[in-house]
Amino acid sequence: MVPSELDQHNTLILEGFPKSQLHHSMKRGSVLSRMMLCVFVIISIISVISCGSDPASPETGVMNVSGAWQGTWESSNYPTSGPFSAAITQNGANISGTIDIPDIGFDDVQITGTVSSNSLAFGDVNDEIQFTGTIASDTASASGDYTNPGLSDQGTWTMERVSGSYISLADSVATPFQFFSGTDMAWAASRFWVPGSSSIYSVTPGTGAIDSIVAPGDYLSGITFDGTALIVADGPMGTSKMFRLDLLAPSVLMAPEESATQGLAYDGSDLWCLDGYGLRIYRMSLDGTVLGSFSCLGNLAQGLAFDGTDLWYGSFNSGSGNAYIYHVDTSGNLISSFESPSFMPGGLTCDGQSLWASDDGSDEIYELDYSGTLLSSFGCPNYGEDLAWDGTYLWLSCSDPVFSAQIYCMDRSGNIVDSIQCPGDDPCGLTYDGSDLWNADDMTGRIYRLDPDGGNFIQLPPFNLDYLAFDGTLFWANDAGQSLICGFDGTGTVSASFPYPCDDIGGLEWMDGSLWVLGRDMSSLSSAYRLDTGGTVIAEYSAMGSMPEPLGTACDGSSLWYLGRTPLAVYCKAYRTELND
Repeated sequence: MVPSELDQHNTLILEGFPKSQLHHSMKRGSVLSRMMLCVFVIISIISVISCGSDPASPETGVMNVSGAWQGTWESSNYPTSGPFSAAITQNGANISGTIDIPDIGFDDVQITGTVSSNSLAFGDVNDEIQFTGTIASDTASASGDYTNPGLSDQGTWTMERVSGSYISLADSVATPFQFFSGTDMAWAASRFWVPGSSSIYSVTPGTGAIDSIVAPGDYLSGITFDGTALIVADGPMGTSKMFRLDLLAPSVLMAPEESATQGLAYDGSDLWCLDGYGLRIYRMSLDGTVLGSFSCLGNLAQGLAFDGTDLWYGSFNSGSGNAYIYHVDTSGNLISSFESPSFMPGGLTCDGQSLWASDDGSDEIYELDYSGTLLSSFGCPNYGEDLAWDGTYLWLSCSDPVFSAQIYCMDRSGNIVDSIQCPGDDPCGLTYDGSDLWNADDMTGRIYRLDPDGGNFIQLPPFNLDYLAFDGTLFWANDAGQSLICGFDGTGTVSASFPYPCDDIGGLEWMDGSLWVLGRDMSSLSSAYRLDTGGTVIAEYSAMGSMPEPLGTACDGSSLWYLGRTPLAVYCKAYRTELND
C-alpha cells in the first residue's frame, strides 16, 4: 500500500521523537481527544434541545402546531357563532387530525392541511369547511378566516393551544326557541328535559324530536331525575314545592280554555271540568284534550259529580236568591233540580247511593238523597272546597289562609283518616279516577294527578335555587343568595353545604360518584369542577377560549352535557362535552 501524504508526514514527525517522549505524547493526545469528544457531544445535545424548543424548526422552516386546540368561530354572513376544538398531528409541513364543531354536527371529523412558515391551512377531508390563518410567533394561538360553501357561509376564527386538563365540546343538539328562557336540564327516558315558562320541553338527541308536558307551575327553577320520576322545583313566587312528575302518563293538565275549574268529576274514562265563572262544563281526556262542552244554569257554579250515568252540579241563582243542585245528562239537558241545603254550595260527589255536598259558607258537609232530602251532616275540618269518593272514603280539598292547603280523607261520619298536601294554595275541583286523585287549583290554572298515599311533593329547601341534582340519597342545589352548594333530604332539611368552587356557576350534576359544577364567567363557560360531597375539588377542567354560557347540566349515563347559549344566538343548544386529562 502507498501511504498518503499525511500519513508520510505523520510518520516523519513521529520518527523525530525519542521513544519515551513519543509514548508520553501519545497518552496526552488520547486524554485530549476524549475531552474534545465530550465537549462535542454536549454542544450537540444543547443544539438539539435548542432546536426542539424553537417554534420553527430550522430543518423545515415551519411552525409546530401539533397538539390540542380550542377555539371559536363567528360568521360574517349570519348572526351566529360557536366553539370548536381540534387535535392536530404534524409531520413536517403536513398536518392531520380531528375537529369537533358542535353547531354543524362535526364530531371527531378527520382533517388534513399544511403549514408553511407561520401560515396554516386545513379543513375536513370532505372539503365542507376550510380554515386559513396565521400562527402566533409563540405557537400558543392562531387566527384567520374560514369558508363553508355548502352553507353559503364565511367568517373568522381564533384558537388557543390547550395544556393540562381541559373541557371541550364534541356535539350539540338544537333546541326549540322556548329554551331561550330555560334554566337547568335533566336526562330521563333517553331524552333531555328543560323547563320553560309553562311547559317542560323534551328533546331526543338522535332524532331531534321535540315534545312537551305541562309544567306544574310558572316559576320553575331546577330539574333532575331521581330514577323514577322527574323532579321539578317551582320557586317561592309559585307553589314553593318540588313536584314528582310521572313520565309515563300526564301528571299535570292545564284547565280547559284557561277556565277557573270549580268542580271535577270522572266518568270512568274522561274528566269533566266545571268552569264556575264561565258557567260551562267541559269534557276532557286524561291527556288534556277537550272533547266537548255545554253551558250550565245559574250565575255562579261550583261542585260537580258523576253518578254512573248523569252529572250533578251546584249553582247560585241571583234571580231567586237561592242556590240549586242541578241534575243533567252528559249533553247538558236538565233532568231535575232541587234547592241546595246551603246558601252557597261547594263540592259535590256521589257514593253510588247518596249525594254529598259541602257548604262553602258554613263549612258543613251534607248527605242527600237524589231528591234533595237531607240524610245527615257533619262539620268540615277547614274551608271545604270540593269532594270526591274513592269507594270507601270521602276526600275533601280545603284551602287555608294560614297553613298549607290540605286534602282530607274522611269516613261517612266525618272522622279524619288521613290527609295529603295540595299542590297549590287554592284547591277547587276534586275527583277520583279509581287509582289517583285529581285536584284543580284555581290559582295556578292547572289540574294535578295525585297519589292518595302522598309523596307527590318534596319540600323546597329554605333558599332560592337555580340548579338541582340527585345522588341517590340527597338532593343538591345551589343557594344563589349565599353562593353555596347544599345537600338536603325530601323534607327540605339541609345536611351539607360548602362555597362555590368559583365566583359563579351555571350548572350542577351528579356523575360518576361526584358532584360536577360548571363555572361561569363573563357569559361563557370557564371550568368544569369535580367535587366530593364535602366540597373538595377533585379535578378542574379549564375551558380554553370562549365557550357557550352554561344554563344547566345533565349526564346521559356516559357524557356530561350542558344547556348553552352563545352571545349572538337567540336560542340555546345542548352541548356534549369531553373531559380531557
